[in-house]
Amino acid sequence: MNEENIEPDSDNKLLFILRLSAFLCLFGWAWQHLLWKAPYSALIGQEGAFLHLADNQIALLTRLIGVAFLVMSGLCWTVKKENSGQIMTLAVAGLLLIFMFFCRFVQVNYALPNFIEHGGQMLSPLLLILALKFGVRNRAVLASVILAFCMTFIGHGIYASGLYTTPLHFYALVEGSLALTGQPADIMIKTAGYLDFIICAALFCKPLRGYCMAYAVFWGAATALARPVAGMSLSLAFLGADQFLQQAIWRAPHALIPLFLFYYFAKSTESKSEEVFVEQGLKVQKDF
Repeated sequence: MNEENIEPDSDNKLLFILRLSAFLCLFGWAWQHLLWKAPYSALIGQEGAFLHLADNQIALLTRLIGVAFLVMSGLCWTVKKENSGQIMTLAVAGLLLIFMFFCRFVQVNYALPNFIEHGGQMLSPLLLILALKFGVRNRAVLASVILAFCMTFIGHGIYASGLYTTPLHFYALVEGSLALTGQPADIMIKTAGYLDFIICAALFCKPLRGYCMAYAVFWGAATALARPVAGMSLSLAFLGADQFLQQAIWRAPHALIPLFLFYYFAKSTESKSEEVFVEQGLKVQKDF
């Protein structure tokens, strides 16, 4: 397929998806840092940590990173290929996210699936940078998006399928959002885990790509929205939105990254069909 034949409007939509993904991820984590806590104490706390900081110092660092994330989230809409300063700032945002999730990895006793399943979030600013620098249809960009997608869904699948101990909050989310408990909840979670593996494998099967990415968009959005649905309550101040809504916002890449792939493959297929149609038309004219 000649990528030059794909309309610019399609590329703009793909770039918009990556901008939105990075923005919502950074904005959600800025919200968490400014109002609540982040897992930095696991690496820079007082007891057994790599770097010893007092609780008030960690709290100050958390707020400063929150301000940085808030500013960086705004840059997602203004950054351009030619603006090296903004590009570098977004790269720092990506590194800060990786550092934060590494702290979380240490906090959960080095449970590797926990680090893997946050791949879509931690890579979201870097995906935007790559798309700006090389174009959204560059093979390296596509490979990076697929990597982020597979990390997110494989990490989640390892937990949900039971290959690694399924976290209790998975069951709490199913109960809080769907009112399922016991064996039905267990069957649903394990089935979703197996499907996580299947949709990653389906990326290499052209006839199934579109259907599987459509499911991944739905499932990524559903698991993100389950947090405020299960957690928010009339008995809480602000209905609990200040505690739970940001958890859905920062998980937006879980739905937007498969949306990027769905749209990418759909437009590529359309463009390929148009090329074949044009080539056949030219051949008919030539024969005539």
